[in-house]
Amino acid sequence: MTNNRRCGLLKLVSLRNASHSSSNAKPDSHLAATLTAKKSVSGFHTNIDDAVAFFIRLMNEHRTSSQLELGLVEATALPYLGIRPEVLSMDEKAELLFLDQGITTAVVLGIIYAIASNFQPLPQDFFKYDLRDPFSLQKGWLLWAGIGLVGAIASIALTGVAVSFFNGEPPQRETDALVKLLPLIGSSNVSTACLVGITGVLAPVLEETLFRGFLMASMTKWVPTPVAIIISAAVFALAHLTPGEFPQLFVLGAALGISYAQTRNLLTPITIHAFWNSGVILLLTFLLLQGYDIKELLQTS
Repeated sequence: MTNNRRCGLLKLVSLRNASHSSSNAKPDSHLAATLTAKKSVSGFHTNIDDAVAFFIRLMNEHRTSSQLELGLVEATALPYLGIRPEVLSMDEKAELLFLDQGITTAVVLGIIYAIASNFQPLPQDFFKYDLRDPFSLQKGWLLWAGIGLVGAIASIALTGVAVSFFNGEPPQRETDALVKLLPLIGSSNVSTACLVGITGVLAPVLEETLFRGFLMASMTKWVPTPVAIIISAAVFALAHLTPGEFPQLFVLGAALGISYAQTRNLLTPITIHAFWNSGVILLLTFLLLQGYDIKELLQTS
């Protein structure tokens, strides 16, 4: 009886092991099939994802210094006001960013105009913001803004290809500012409006008045216009403190300078700058709503 029981137990154990191994085989085969299917689907979407990442990389060649987690004014003033940034809502952080850029824009423009007032009378086209004749073939600010934007995109794309070719690898990119902004992008209408207001209105008005309306226009009194364009573009690129992106930023600055030289109207480079900057925020908001992992796209781009 003892031997029969042992034989019975051995048969039972062997049957259980066989059943267990067969049950494990099914999930493994199912998992393999699932992974194969996912791999084929991901391969189908590779071109789309690459195109999206390229466009983000292209549009992200220029980022304003205002696109930080909190601005300089807030970083200095908030502790004295008893406000803790870590407990603020996303909308409140976006509003603080907008306030910071607004204060910075007002202060810097005030300083620029105060300096310029010492050299009266100023030329008639100095600090010119003229909405008239937007589509004039020779001086139309909106027409030449469109031409300048297309030219800037094409030139920066070619510059990126050239830099990659000579370096043997894509240039190192710094996406920290945009990654810090990701919680604000698309989180609400308020935060999106604040970010678009910063990147599409305040920053372009400030930077174009400073680099084109003041610096470049002043230099044309002593050097030819092409030289003034080159110098102002170099200062513009250096001012953004991103050495790895200097070639692209220089090309963008040159495109902005050429467009301003054509119309002598600051609305031309401001419009180009506004579409360039706000285009990044609007594109990322759209992709976020479509279900893309924006952080992954930024890091891989």
